[in-house]
Amino acid sequence: MDSKNDDPTFMVDDSNYLALRSIYTQGKSVLSEAETLIVDQSSIERIPGGWLYNKYSKHHIIFLRGLNLLGLTCELSGFIAGEYFSRFGERSAPTNESPFTIDPYFESSIWIFILVLSVFLIPVLFKKSTNSISFLSEKLKYYHFPVCVLLGAYIFSRRLYSETISFIFNDLILIIVGILLVIVYSNIKYEEDGRYMVTWLEYIGIHLQFSVLVALVLVELCRCIIITIIKIDKAQSDEMFGMSFNSWTVLIMSVLFVLGVIFMTMYKDIYFAAVLGYNFFGVYVMQRSSCIEENCYDDVQEAALILGSLTYGFIFLTILFYPRLICYNLRARR
Repeated sequence: MDSKNDDPTFMVDDSNYLALRSIYTQGKSVLSEAETLIVDQSSIERIPGGWLYNKYSKHHIIFLRGLNLLGLTCELSGFIAGEYFSRFGERSAPTNESPFTIDPYFESSIWIFILVLSVFLIPVLFKKSTNSISFLSEKLKYYHFPVCVLLGAYIFSRRLYSETISFIFNDLILIIVGILLVIVYSNIKYEEDGRYMVTWLEYIGIHLQFSVLVALVLVELCRCIIITIIKIDKAQSDEMFGMSFNSWTVLIMSVLFVLGVIFMTMYKDIYFAAVLGYNFFGVYVMQRSSCIEENCYDDVQEAALILGSLTYGFIFLTILFYPRLICYNLRARR
């Protein structure tokens, strides 16, 4: 950087430093530490237009870190409490009257996987690298905290309560969480290759986690909506808008499958598709178990098996033909 240049204050996008150049800083970068975007609040206040960089100030970054850590704690607490009070997988009231019901062990395992990925997110939040600070202050912002808190409430509620009002409550939670996650997902995913470089830790903690989480919330929302409609239906009819609930289930799973293919095509996001396929197999296993004890939905069982197999087939083809684009934003550090 030319120290004699008196250009106005500006931010260089996708750089490894925050450039605040003006005659007030004598052309020097106002950095608290090297290789980081974090700046001192006092330094920002001395520069005209410095308020634009408040999101990179130390106290703001510390606040975001603490807020996200608190949110992850709420999510973990909700899972542990829900599993404990439901005796780790045993439901107080079964919901297998819905054709779109996933095996409880499939559900628990994927939520455990989400919590494990959250462990990788924690050190990312506390790293001082450009990517980590940019992710926290520009992409994650305040979206992640309500997501974690609401998911903790949902995980706890879905295990213990089977009343109609609780399912409506869960539907509202998942809708809000879904909107917030789509915003975060759109911020961190790109169609093109090689936008920037991240480490393995950042890749797992950020990109992998939110791909899995968005897909899981989408599946949970579809499942809860069908259960809610069945419970609200006082006449106990087997149809909605002229279609049976099992036909609706097959249709919804087909739409989810198409979404998985689209995400693999646009973003090469095999993790999003893998979660969908995993849940399809969870539906298949649940239907197989239901056939032993009571009536089951043969068409849902067959569709779940076919769609799950096709999903993982497309994942295999994506890995085979686009191996370098699977981890498209993973590069070795310079």
